[in-house]
Amino acid sequence: MKTKYVALGVLALGLAGCTSDTSPGPATGFLLVVTEATGTNIPLDSIIHIEGLESTTIRTDGAQGFSRQLPPGPRLVELEVPGNNCTTENNPRTVQIETGPNEETFVTTCV
Repeated sequence: MKTKYVALGVLALGLAGCTSDTSPGPATGFLLVVTEATGTNIPLDSIIHIEGLESTTIRTDGAQGFSRQLPPGPRLVELEVPGNNCTTENNPRTVQIETGPNEETFVTTCV
């Protein structure tokens, strides 16, 4: 009879330790930067600057997206297009990063 109670006690302790942690992890957002360019003499690559991250190269013509995981909140984002024949609308700009996917498009006109 004692064995039965010991077995039940071990089972109860085992089940108590098997609780599943359903608390969410840290909330993050993903920023996808898309570029569009029109005109002539469009540089092949530009540099994207996102506050708090290392700058990286991105296609000026939108053939390539750039995506990074970020905590929610405002971020200053800038597209640096080489040369002086191009202008980019609303650049730099503050982007509000929300939990989940976020997309920001930069439109550049070159002459």
